[in-house]
Amino acid sequence: MSLPQPFLDKLEHIVPKEALEGVSKSFSAPKAVSFRINPLKAGTASVRAELEGLGFTLKPVTWYDGAFLIDSALKKALTETDAFYGGRIYIQNLSSMIAPLLLRPEPDQTVLDLAAAPGGKTLQLAGMMQNRGWLSAVEPVKDRFFRLRSNLQNQGVEIAHTYMTDGRSVGKKCPQMFDKVLLDAPCSSESRFKSYEPKTYGYWSERKVKETSKVQRRL
Repeated sequence: MSLPQPFLDKLEHIVPKEALEGVSKSFSAPKAVSFRINPLKAGTASVRAELEGLGFTLKPVTWYDGAFLIDSALKKALTETDAFYGGRIYIQNLSSMIAPLLLRPEPDQTVLDLAAAPGGKTLQLAGMMQNRGWLSAVEPVKDRFFRLRSNLQNQGVEIAHTYMTDGRSVGKKCPQMFDKVLLDAPCSSESRFKSYEPKTYGYWSERKVKETSKVQRRL
């Protein structure tokens, strides 16, 4: 299978020639699974020992204490552990962990997370805030909203206030309320493309990219 030709054309236009081959191959290469240990429920050392005792080989992420990589073939086994069901770990792409680290929320601040579902970054913010302060999490899509709430509850977040509303309205409703705002806006999801799985890019189109861009600007 091949990725959509308009996407490949855009890729060729954006990516430097010397990097294009490597970028193109990345859409067919298996990716390691990354996860974070939830500081609201457990310490890094104890959870690491727990998982290694079950036979998992963990590779620490050098730039984030408490984040690890495992082989992609072991993802299902990881989701069947007590650590996963107990909310002591959260599976999350490394790229998604970066935004909260850049925002650097502090305990007792008032923080807003727009387009929050499924909640990975909201959970990360709450952990960095040590469950102290006020954390507003906004998600307009009903099923994603309830998934967000379930994740927050499972991971022991106590400072989150969830709102099922369009994030584009929050600025008018709550002007100058927040110390910090995290906006990981809805995107075209091109990083999730897998050339061997047509369903990962089946709904992609140049029109959708343009529409998503408009939503991003309004948010």
